[in-house]
Amino acid sequence: MTISRTLFLSALFGLLTLPALAADVTGKWVSQQMREGRAATISYDLKQSGDTVTGAVINQRGMASAISEGKVKGNQISFAMVRKAEDKEYRFEFKGVIEGDEIKFEQSGPNGKMPDFTAKRAK
Repeated sequence: MTISRTLFLSALFGLLTLPALAADVTGKWVSQQMREGRAATISYDLKQSGDTVTGAVINQRGMASAISEGKVKGNQISFAMVRKAEDKEYRFEFKGVIEGDEIKFEQSGPNGKMPDFTAKRAK
């Protein structure tokens, strides 16, 4: 086999295996965040199908808000969430990097950037 054909086949195999390398975020993830001056446990129940993510964010009071626009690409995850309170809607956006059993998130809300946090896969 020629070198160019070997390189071509190696590259093709690499491209075909990329989808298998994408992280699977299905499951429960938990983070500790500061809310209203106190530490709060926030949970993320995620379900992945292909590159689409659905699920909910559950706050420290147990109130769930559905996520939307959820996507996974390689080790990157992003989604949005709308929380309703007192006849108003507040949109939050999450972007994260998946590293094994942790997701390092950046988040923004109605007033701009919020503190970064790490969610860990519940075992």
